[in-house]
Amino acid sequence: MTMRGKAGAHTAMLLAAIAFNLKKLLKHRPAQHLSLAVALPNPPPPLGTLPFQLRTRSCGGKRQPAKQDENSR
Repeated sequence: MTMRGKAGAHTAMLLAAIAFNLKKLLKHRPAQHLSLAVALPNPPPPLGTLPFQLRTRSCGGKRQPAKQDENSR
């Protein structure tokens, strides 16, 4: 990068300083992490369920008969 004059030298020094600081910033890894984990107790099981019961599908009660259209009569 060839530059002439004081203004060109000043610009070159600014670009070099920016590149140096950017390189330092990208390499920086903080040693301390600011995180906190709290262990919560397990929730109680829902009422009426036991651990040995099998889960089955429920049919949802009685089925409704299919409705007929007025045009199909």
